[in-house]
Amino acid sequence: LGDYSKSLEFSLQAWEMRKKIYGTQLHPEIASSLEAIGNAYDFLGDLPKALQFREQALEMRKKLYQEKPHPMVAASLDGLAVSYS
Repeated sequence: LGDYSKSLEFSLQAWEMRKKIYGTQLHPEIASSLEAIGNAYDFLGDLPKALQFREQALEMRKKLYQEKPHPMVAASLDGLAVSYS
């Protein structure tokens, strides 16, 4: 549908809910929310915010997977590549 403002709204709601569920612990679902928020900001043209959230997702995933190769770390790297292109 291309309604990126609505996409951002729902992504932010999901992130807030996941933070309430998982608290301050590292969790893949929180990283996924961060990535989704970064994607929404990218589509809205707010590249600094997109980078901010995508970098947070990458850092959380690196900690979760202890710097080992993992598909979700690769996905975060792909997201950052899109932001920089």
